Amino acid sequence: MNTERGGNHIAGLAALRWAFDSAFVLPPRIPVSAEAVLAVRVGNQPFIIRVADLAGLRTGLSIETLPSAMPEFLGVANLRGTIVPVYDLAALLGHERSSKPRWFALAAGAGLTALAFDAFEAHLRLEAAPVIDADAVEGTRLRGAVRIDGIVRRVIHIPGVLTTIAERAQAATLPRER
Repeated sequence: MNTERGGNHIAGLAALRWAFDSAFVLPPRIPVSAEAVLAVRVGNQPFIIRVADLAGLRTGLSIETLPSAMPEFLGVANLRGTIVPVYDLAALLGHERSSKPRWFALAAGAGLTALAFDAFEAHLRLEAAPVIDADAVEGTRLRGAVRIDGIVRRVIHIPGVLTTIAERAQAATLPRER
C-alpha cells in the first residue's frame, strides 16, 4: 500500500469533514448589499423600519400612563429596570391607531425610546430593493417607499421620528405668552 496515497486520502476526508461541519457552525453568508428591515403595520398602513435604526423589538410592555401635553406620549414602561418613554407611532405619523398597540420598536438614540405600533408582519432582507419616491420626504419621519410582494411600504425614518418627538416635547414645555 502506498502511504503517500493513503495520507492524501485521509487529508482529503478531513477537509471534507471540516467543510461539512463548518456549514453548521459558521453564520450564513449574507450579501453585503442586503439590508435587514421589519415589515410592520401602523394603524392599517404597511410600513418598513430599518433594523439598523433599532435597539430591539418587544411585545406586551405594560405602560404606566402619565399626564402630558403631548397626545403622542402614551406613558412609560419598565424595561429590565430602565424607565422608557413610550410614544404612539401612529399618532406621530398622522394616522389613527386601529387597536391597542401590542408591539414596541425600541429606537436607538441618545436614550432608549419605545415606539408603539399595531402589528409586526415580517423580518426581511432587502437586496438592493428599488426605493420608489426616494425624493418624496414627508417631514423627517418618512423617507421614500419600497415595493415588496406587490405592496408599497413607506420607510419610517426612526432618527426623524426621534427628532419630531424632541421638537414636540420642547414645544409642549415652552411657557405660553400672555
